[in-house]
Amino acid sequence: WGSGKWFVFHVLHQTLCDRVKWIKEAAKTVGQLPELPRLITLTADKTPAAVELAFRTEERPDPATSYEKFIEATHLLIEQGLEPAVYEEKMRVMFTTKAYRVFTIDKLLVQIVKQIQSLTIGDATAILLWELYLKSKAEPDWDYREAVLSQLGEHNVYRIERRG
Repeated sequence: WGSGKWFVFHVLHQTLCDRVKWIKEAAKTVGQLPELPRLITLTADKTPAAVELAFRTEERPDPATSYEKFIEATHLLIEQGLEPAVYEEKMRVMFTTKAYRVFTIDKLLVQIVKQIQSLTIGDATAILLWELYLKSKAEPDWDYREAVLSQLGEHNVYRIERRG
């Protein structure tokens, strides 16, 4: 049970978990993607124009290292060592047209951090709810729901369940 702030945090956290799970599964199939069609060639050696203009590389991503490359690139993006456009292109090379799912992962992480800060700094209700939750784990016979409802009174109370 929780307040609106806890609910928002859990939704953001679940979204992050879903995206990371998708990346882990997509990374296993990266090498199995069909070859992209050859584009118009500009050179005598039949090199695609996109490769000549450095829009694309001919090498296929390695499924064994795709997830690690994703984590590394995301870490660089968050630390502002990588431009968002470069990050998007790296993800597009690895995961083709389905890479859009991770383009905003940095913004999602920033929102999660802000939500945690709002829960832990100066929000007495959120801290009280956390203490009640910990007490419910320590004392299984204690009625957690009733304690939350009696403490919050007229505030919005949400039942939060984990899935997956």
